[in-house]
Amino acid sequence: MSTIIHHLTLNTGENAPISCAASRNQIALARPLIHHGGPIPFFSPYRVDVTRGRNGVAFYIKRDSIPISCNLLVWKEGAATYWPVIEAMCASLIDRFPGLMSANDIPRCPNAFPFLATALLPGFGMLSFDEIGGIVAFETLFSVALLEDVGLGAGQPVKGC
Repeated sequence: MSTIIHHLTLNTGENAPISCAASRNQIALARPLIHHGGPIPFFSPYRVDVTRGRNGVAFYIKRDSIPISCNLLVWKEGAATYWPVIEAMCASLIDRFPGLMSANDIPRCPNAFPFLATALLPGFGMLSFDEIGGIVAFETLFSVALLEDVGLGAGQPVKGC
């Protein structure tokens, strides 16, 4: 299955559509976590914490109790509701960790849905390349599972702003 997600890396301002392919078995691994989070299967000691909203989901990836990334998946007109939260988080990261945000400015809201906004947090810097690859793969897979849960899985039309 393949789903297009517009991915915005808040630290760099980079925004690009990505094609997210996931098998039924991969989605089945992520599905139990989409409502309440928990340990990520086969990726100990990582976990995902989830806060669901009407038109989006915020999720943190953590290694033990150390936050690694903060993600916000928005699938429709929820951007107006969620974008101020993203702007406040970026402003806080710029103030507290200036070197972490190479964009040094708050990126603009993507104009297409669904979008995944990701902020890499200071804990990200302590990861190995293998761990980074696993986290990126999980964030993508988890986003596909979340979109499928709200009826926007592969093959479903998704409109821009």
